[in-house]
Amino acid sequence: MTKYVLAIFLMFSWGVMAQTTNQGTVSGTIIDEQGNPMPSVSVLIVETHQGTVTDDQGRFKLSGIKPGTYQVQCSAIGFILPPQQVTIIANQAIQVRFEGKENIKELQMVSVTAQKQSEDLQKVPGALASISAQKVKNLQISNINEIGRISPNFQSYDDGGGMFTLMASRGIFTIDDTPVVGVYVDGVPLFNTASFPASLTDIQRIEVLRGPQGTIYGRNTLAGAINIITQNPSNQTKGFISGGYGNLNQVTLEGGISLPIIKDKLFARISGRYDTRSGYIENVFLQNTDLLGRRLGSGNVKLMFYPNQNWDISLTTGIEYRENKAYAFVGGFNATGQQLDSIKQNHPYQVDQNIQGDYLTLSSNNALRISYTAPQFTLTSVSSYQLTDLKRSDEFDFSSFDINNLQQSNRVLHTLSEELRVRSNTPNSKLRWLVGVFGYYIKRTEEQNIRSGVDNALFATDPAIAAQYPYVSIDDTFVEQSGFSVFANLTYSLTNQLKL
Repeated sequence: MTKYVLAIFLMFSWGVMAQTTNQGTVSGTIIDEQGNPMPSVSVLIVETHQGTVTDDQGRFKLSGIKPGTYQVQCSAIGFILPPQQVTIIANQAIQVRFEGKENIKELQMVSVTAQKQSEDLQKVPGALASISAQKVKNLQISNINEIGRISPNFQSYDDGGGMFTLMASRGIFTIDDTPVVGVYVDGVPLFNTASFPASLTDIQRIEVLRGPQGTIYGRNTLAGAINIITQNPSNQTKGFISGGYGNLNQVTLEGGISLPIIKDKLFARISGRYDTRSGYIENVFLQNTDLLGRRLGSGNVKLMFYPNQNWDISLTTGIEYRENKAYAFVGGFNATGQQLDSIKQNHPYQVDQNIQGDYLTLSSNNALRISYTAPQFTLTSVSSYQLTDLKRSDEFDFSSFDINNLQQSNRVLHTLSEELRVRSNTPNSKLRWLVGVFGYYIKRTEEQNIRSGVDNALFATDPAIAAQYPYVSIDDTFVEQSGFSVFANLTYSLTNQLKL
C-alpha cells in the first residue's frame, strides 16, 4: 500500500513540476512621459485574468503563464496606456515597457460586471451607474443607506431605528424585510434586508442597476439590483488606517492590510471598521438620552489563490455586529392630532415611554468562488452561506402606560446558495453567451414574547377580561424556503455598431 501511495505522490509531483517548468514569466516597468516610475498601476493579462499592480519603482511581474500569445493591459486614472501583445515561451522571462501619456480630457474605460461578465460600462444596455473606490471616498459613502447618492431615481435610507435598510427604485419600494432591490456582495445574494451590510469598508466599486433585473439576478430584484465589489489583495504589502470624530460623540475607526502569503500565488486582505454614536432623543419617563444611539463593528477577510493561469479561487468571510437603541415614536396611546402638533413644536426631541427597546444584529456572510478559464469558455461557481441573528425588544404602545410591548424576539436566518455559470471567452466572436443555474435554501426560526400589560385592564368593561392582565403570549415560527432557476444571456453582433 505504501508503494502505491508513494508512486501516486511521485506522479503527482512530476506532473506539477512539469507544468511549472513549462510556464513563463512576464515582467516590466511603467513610466510616465517624463521618465518617472508610475506606482499602483493595475496590470492585467486579459486572456487569463491574472493581474497585479506596480510597486513604488513602477515595476511588475507575473509568473506561471502557459506558453502562448496574450494581451497585457494597464490602467491608471488620468493616463493612456496602450495594451501590448506578448508571446510567452516556456521557461523564459519576457520583458515589456509601458509609457503612460497624461490624458485629462478623455473619459477612461470603466469595466463593470452588471451582466455577470466584465464589459465596458458604455456598452451595457441598461440603466446602470458605477462608482469607483475614489468616488466612494469623495462622497463619503460608508453606509449602505448612503448608496442612494450615486444614482438618479434611486433611494436608500434608514428605517428610522437602524434595524434594516429600505431601498426604492422607479417608485417601487417595500417597508418589510423582503427587498425589492437585490443586494449582492462579491456576487453573493443577500435575501433579507436585515442581512445587508450596514458598513461599507474597503470598497473597489459599487454598481446600481435600476429597473427589473429578474432575467439575470432572479429573486428580489423587481426594482433593481446593487453590486458591491470589495478590493482584491495583490502581490504588494499595503495598508490603510483612518479615523474620525463628529457630533453626538461619533467615533469612526477603519483600517486594513493587503499582503502576499505566497508570491504570485496566494494573497490575503483583511479590513475592519468600528463606529459608535450617542443617542439624541430624550426619554423623559426613563430619564435617559439613549434612543437612536448606535454601535457597529465589522471585519472582513479575503483570500485569493491562483494555482495556475487557468484557476482562480477566492474565499471571503465577513462578520458584522450592530447595536441600535430602537425607534423614537411620539404620541403614544390615543394621542390626538393636536397633541402631536404640540409635541413637534414644543418637544421635538422627547418621548415618553416606559420601555427602552434594543436591536442587536449579528450577521456573517461567507462565500467560496472558483473559476476555471479555458480558451473558449470560463466556468464559475459561487457557493455561499449567510447567518443573520436578530435579537429585539421594543415598545409597542409608545407611551408611559404598560399596555403592549415586545419583551423578547429572537430571529435566526440560515441561507445557502449555489450559482454555476458558463460564459463564452472569445471576444472576437460575433456571438457571446452566458448560461447558468442557481439554487438556494433558507431556514428561518423566530420566537416572540409579547406582553399585554396591566394597564389594559383600565380599558376593559368586563371584570373577567380585566382580570386576565397582565399576560405574555409566545409566538414560534419556523419557515423553510428553497428555489431553483436557469438563466441565459445571448448577444449577437449584427454589425460593429448594432447588437441583438
